[in-house]
Amino acid sequence: MFDERLFELIGTFQKLSVPLEDAGGPHELIGGLAVFLHVENTGPEHASLTRDIDVMIERADLPRVIAIGSDRGTARPAQAHP
Repeated sequence: MFDERLFELIGTFQKLSVPLEDAGGPHELIGGLAVFLHVENTGPEHASLTRDIDVMIERADLPRVIAIGSDRGTARPAQAHP
């Protein structure tokens, strides 16, 4: 069950990340999944997994990121954090 959730989250991140990379859209994985991957590499006994994926982009890139998602049929903007 845990492995399935992990692979599903990583697959979802790749669906987001690959088109952004292909389009030259700078982005960074942040939040729970980023922490999980770091902790898993340094001390797996302390790793825990969240259910979401947080990606940081430059505010100025938001229209381009939405357009990239729209082109792939995956755009659903979440709340932008100030």
